[in-house]
Amino acid sequence: MTTPIAPEFHVVFPLWGPVGGVVKILDYLHHTVDVGFERAVAWGPPLPGDKAPIREHAAYRKAQEDPRISFGLLKDLMLPKDAWVLFSEPSQHPDIERALPPGSDRRHVIHLVQNTRHANPSWHLGFPYLLLHRPVTRIFVTNEVAEAVEPVANKRFPAITIVEGHDWPFFSMTSPRDVEGPIRVGYMTWKSTIGDRVADRMAADMNYTFRAIRKPATWVELRELYHSTDVLLCAPGPEEGFYLPGLEAMAASNVVVSAFVGGNKAYLREDENCLRAEFEDVDSHVAALHRLRDEPELWDRLLTGGHAATERHTLERERNEFATFIATLNHSD
Repeated sequence: MTTPIAPEFHVVFPLWGPVGGVVKILDYLHHTVDVGFERAVAWGPPLPGDKAPIREHAAYRKAQEDPRISFGLLKDLMLPKDAWVLFSEPSQHPDIERALPPGSDRRHVIHLVQNTRHANPSWHLGFPYLLLHRPVTRIFVTNEVAEAVEPVANKRFPAITIVEGHDWPFFSMTSPRDVEGPIRVGYMTWKSTIGDRVADRMAADMNYTFRAIRKPATWVELRELYHSTDVLLCAPGPEEGFYLPGLEAMAASNVVVSAFVGGNKAYLREDENCLRAEFEDVDSHVAALHRLRDEPELWDRLLTGGHAATERHTLERERNEFATFIATLNHSD
């Protein structure tokens, strides 16, 4: 029987929504009880109502059903001395500091750094940048995040890169596209308007159809989009930590067209598993879509490369690397 590492692990959530950052914190909530902690406490705002999109998410439902996991309100946060804590949203660090007893070991406070923009001194008035100097342990979700952040991060405390895993099998589909019909292009608009601008430019071209999701969506809605399209026209922000839709679309046998922005370079390989376009540049996105029409031999290579990329980003591998890191921290106490 495995000896428990500690009685509790505390995981702090900024909100209850199906956005990528919250999904990754949910993954780590499950990792904590799977790697040797007796139980985990999820601290956050009041739990969402019955119709909230997050309630459809498998990881949230699993947390609600797991007897090892309990939920508490962040406003009531109180922590034992030397508590193990994981958080992602920088603004929650002061809440954790107030809840920790004096003299607690900050190596047990783990900042899950999910974005390259933490190293941007102008983001959120510089608070995330200043947090990098604080004495906490850090997990970077991609090498690209680590490269952006490490030069200014506190070197006296442990840091590791655990490249992001994902529940991409949820999105999987291997059915071939209809080669006789138009190329069906999907995109989202909540981070960028590039998809709308490309669709407007190509509106008269009957070789393509376009479909968009215009609000943050549930996983079920995203899967339905990917399963009804042949291409995902990625619409990332300028400072991504990972950008889940690209990997999800690869699992769903979509060809990915994307700008390379920060952390999505963790899995994008130009002309191997995706077509590269320049950030916010309509002409280069249109040119990439024209390549798919003019170079049909691209399809199989890009789809095969996309499926291979997903295999490197499993939750099992992420959990095992987290277990090794926790054991290292525990043995250094």
